[in-house]
Amino acid sequence: MKLLIKRIANSRSFILFRNYIGFRPIIFNPSYKKLKNVSVSDAFPWRTDSGYVTIFRYADLLQLFSKIEESFVELVFFTKDNRFIKKIEITQLSFSNEIIINNEFLNGIQEYGYFNIFHRTNSDAINKLVIANRCYIGFSIDGSPPSFVHGNSHVNFKSFDGEFSGSGIVLSSFFKNLYRIQNTFLEFDKSELFFVNPTPSKLIFFINNKKYILNRGCSILIDVSGKANLSIRSKCLFLRPTIFNYKNQFFDVYHS
Repeated sequence: MKLLIKRIANSRSFILFRNYIGFRPIIFNPSYKKLKNVSVSDAFPWRTDSGYVTIFRYADLLQLFSKIEESFVELVFFTKDNRFIKKIEITQLSFSNEIIINNEFLNGIQEYGYFNIFHRTNSDAINKLVIANRCYIGFSIDGSPPSFVHGNSHVNFKSFDGEFSGSGIVLSSFFKNLYRIQNTFLEFDKSELFFVNPTPSKLIFFINNKKYILNRGCSILIDVSGKANLSIRSKCLFLRPTIFNYKNQFFDVYHS
């Protein structure tokens, strides 16, 4: 009986019903955990606007934890409007790796957007493995020491052999959810919120009473300078921004 109840509780239809009525909603789609041999990625923000350079640091997880030597990583970059920019494969990996993302790296683009990282291998030694590299993303302005933050939320996945990929990890509810940022922005010269739509469909959300719309795969940078209290309302069950704060020569990056 317990096994039957567990199966019903984890079924897609029951999860959709719970999320629809708002009863103890499930934030992350549990079905993706049933996949085997996949690499899960956050939607990592990048910036080359306003003097920014982005530094991305990541580990070779397949070698580090599974001793798979014939591994590589695939990075896919998109603009804020979800336009594809480039895909690169890095085959020469160390345990710790770094990429500098500037406008030259992104074909002269001075903007912002997001990218994914997927671990890939054709090795037969992989056996029913799911990995997620949260990584560290740093931001430097005009050569300043970078401020680092780790990944925000799982968004996309791809199989190690590249045969299949998908999204829809973060789920939504029928009712709007309220998320309060536990910080005030009164003391800073400037504050920005960076959002990436983590869902596979159009996202509508409100910051206080102002409405924003993000299509699938799109990102947005919102100026919230001088605000004392901020509340985010949306049907997305996990919508938290990356925050940029500036004061004099100091700036800090973190997620709420």
